Amino acid sequence: MGNASKRIEDLLPRDEIDRIIEELTIEEIVLTAYDGWIYGAKTGYAELNLKTGELETGSLDTGGFYASDDYVYVVLYKIDSTTDVVTEDKADEFDDYVLEEMFDWVELDKQKIENELDYIYQYYNSYH
Repeated sequence: MGNASKRIEDLLPRDEIDRIIEELTIEEIVLTAYDGWIYGAKTGYAELNLKTGELETGSLDTGGFYASDDYVYVVLYKIDSTTDVVTEDKADEFDDYVLEEMFDWVELDKQKIENELDYIYQYYNSYH
């Protein structure tokens, strides 16, 4: 219980996290997830680190998970390993998603993000 109460002090204030999310562009978020994505092998995540406020790339093998209590984040967007994404220069009529076109239609699931943040901050505050 002592470690959990120490960790809450390390998290950025919730209003600062909300501001950071609001200032990020869809392009930044999608490209961050894309950096961790490998078709058929790894799901790519755009994660906001709640201790540093940095947008970071996450990458997990199919069925993988994070096992660290020290890394506290909220997933802003993910590209599933089964999603076929190509860049404009490699696109043809058979591709599912063209990366650069995704910037125009991807929307964040703001309610899901809000719910995750509520849960994380409530959980960590309960130990403070």
